[in-house]
Amino acid sequence: MANSAVNSSIRLSESAVSGASTASTMRAGVTTVDQNASVTVTHLVVDYGQVICTEQPVPDVDALVAALRAVNGADETRARLLDRYWQFRLAYDRGDLGDREYWSLVTAASPTPEQADELVRLDLAGWSHLRPESVAALSEFAGRGVPMALLSNTSEQHAAWMSAQPWASSFAVHVFSCRLRVVKPDEAIFRHTVAALGCAPSDAAMVDDRAENVAGARAVGMLGVHFTGPQAWDEVRALLR
Repeated sequence: MANSAVNSSIRLSESAVSGASTASTMRAGVTTVDQNASVTVTHLVVDYGQVICTEQPVPDVDALVAALRAVNGADETRARLLDRYWQFRLAYDRGDLGDREYWSLVTAASPTPEQADELVRLDLAGWSHLRPESVAALSEFAGRGVPMALLSNTSEQHAAWMSAQPWASSFAVHVFSCRLRVVKPDEAIFRHTVAALGCAPSDAAMVDDRAENVAGARAVGMLGVHFTGPQAWDEVRALLR
């Protein structure tokens, strides 16, 4: 999670990895084995946060911070509250913590069930703003018959919401960290996802906004598209065969 999120918006939390293979390079956002080679794939694995949806708008973060302060009963700084939001987020997304356990740690207090439900609602609302160009690209690829998997580090409440959305029907496979009990960039979650798609890692590309997750996908033999904006979908189109 970028530090700038403390001052403006919240991004999906995933731990960093290092030591990605030097045999491949990142070029124009696409991981290739050889910069001059024509590399193609038949399957796609797509992240949700920052790829299908936008960053949380500042007003949504403001509403969440206000609700956190209401539970805490103290005038804590925005930065401290959001620091705790991320400090415990991986455990939440991995399914190690339930809703009340997680929000208790974030608020350093004991939210009532009703307060915890409201925090979940506000958190989810902030992550529900879709990128129209991403939704359109997913529909395009599904129409072309490209097998795709949705792969997200997320909590159970968010996973259930995502699965119920119309755009989710573009995906043949849904993989959520809270259900697998593994978070990106752990190699195990990428191996599980390509196995669920029924393809070899080298036949799939991972589209993710975080470089460490692209590196995790590369480590198991997948290609990677580092999503930095709508132009990334053109890179995906160039990879598909």
